[in-house]
Amino acid sequence: MLIDRYRRLCGRAVDPLEIAAGLEAVGVTDRVAARFRHRDVFSLAEELHARVPRDDGPGGAGAPGGAGAPGGADVPGGAGGPAVAGVPGGADGRGARAGGRVLRGCRAAGRYLLPGAACAGAAVVLPGAVAVGHGPRALLPYAAATVVIAAALALCLRRGPLRSPGGGQAGGALCTGWLLGFAVAGGDLLAVLLGAPRPARPFSSAAPAVLTALALAVGPAALSARRFATRAAAQLGRSRGLEEFAAGVRPLFAAATAAFGLALAALLAAAHLLAAHLLAGRSVPPGVLAGAAALGLLLFLARLLAVHGFPGAGAAACAAACAAEAGALAVAGLHRLPAAEPRLRPVAEFLHDLGPGGVQAAACGSAALALAAGACRVLARASAHRAAAGAGPAGPPASPLPKELFT
Repeated sequence: MLIDRYRRLCGRAVDPLEIAAGLEAVGVTDRVAARFRHRDVFSLAEELHARVPRDDGPGGAGAPGGAGAPGGADVPGGAGGPAVAGVPGGADGRGARAGGRVLRGCRAAGRYLLPGAACAGAAVVLPGAVAVGHGPRALLPYAAATVVIAAALALCLRRGPLRSPGGGQAGGALCTGWLLGFAVAGGDLLAVLLGAPRPARPFSSAAPAVLTALALAVGPAALSARRFATRAAAQLGRSRGLEEFAAGVRPLFAAATAAFGLALAALLAAAHLLAAHLLAGRSVPPGVLAGAAALGLLLFLARLLAVHGFPGAGAAACAAACAAEAGALAVAGLHRLPAAEPRLRPVAEFLHDLGPGGVQAAACGSAALALAAGACRVLARASAHRAAAGAGPAGPPASPLPKELFT
């Protein structure tokens, strides 16, 4: 019954682990495999791989010129195959390919530096541009800078290791915009609502340094995501079962998250020192640094899940953080009303003690912790890495698993 239902999946699979990943995606567990007299899902996948003939049709793995065929289009001039016209072979060909890889690496590095460069340029240009404007016109330079930074960030997310195979979600983009906007202006707004004097400028002096550090963290995020995907793919090839694969991927996920966290901490520390040097001792407050670190980790985890076919989890975590920050602003604004002041005074005092950075650190940090726990579970599935490798978003095959297997 399984062979008839999943003949197409088994015929196109390169190895048994790919079949096991497809079965896992529709909910087949070791308990279900035991009903077919197998100890686990991987053992069942091995039998399916052995009994179903390979699909050698047009475009298949074994078709002439297809992916994986010797001397095919995917391996021009490779070892053991003839050189294709226009592609140099031998030592000159290897040198040309090495030069091409270096050039592509330089282009990628330049692309991931664009958001940070845009933020740094805005931090230098905006004070002078705002000084010549009055009223609403003073916000026009900020709007123009926002468009430029958003375009640079979109360019980084459309290609490379941070590209989501299923495309971005509108809700996730709106939540990301809110979180970054709160990092820039939410602290001043919350302080004013809690009774602090209105600042002379629309945003605090620490906002450009924090935003530039977060924008520069796009590069380490891309590097960490690529290394995680590469090592997970290698683990996928040498694992002999799903449990062994999951046990090997979880440390890789922890290492990738820790590497990005260290890089982000280094960027924020540099922003703190640079702000203290350029702003005559007015460094970034520790609470603001903690809030920016929590925000960076939350956005990294959300994007990593989207890359591997789970955009909904990251969007939900970002939405929860947005709701917490919006709730803090609502409490700070309503606590002055005579009817609500007795009930909201303790909450307003707690928000005042936390400070603007503390509110963001609590909201984004809690969401990031919950998202990390969920990511450690779902990214340990083989089906998640089939999606990242180009098989499309993770999900069940076209034919669902028969319900009789679970009864």
